Amino acid sequence: MPGFDQDLLGRARYNDVALAGALWSLERAADAWVDSVSAALEAHVVLEHTERGIQRAEDVAHKNAHDAAQHAWDIRQILAYVDTAAPPA
Repeated sequence: MPGFDQDLLGRARYNDVALAGALWSLERAADAWVDSVSAALEAHVVLEHTERGIQRAEDVAHKNAHDAAQHAWDIRQILAYVDTAAPPA
């Protein structure tokens, strides 16, 4: 798989997205994730990932939750930096 520049991809995807639209989209995605994980757990779904091997729905949910917590931490760090780097009003 060819590499890509995460920063360029992020700018292309998100620079012109209004906050209200982004929050609406986030809520829809979170709702869909909960529905999907709930169904997968109930059905005892097992996936075979090409790099990670066999993963139960519980494994996928745990990894997703860990990633979400890490992303939330990243966002808090970015916001803290922006607050300190912003010029006085």
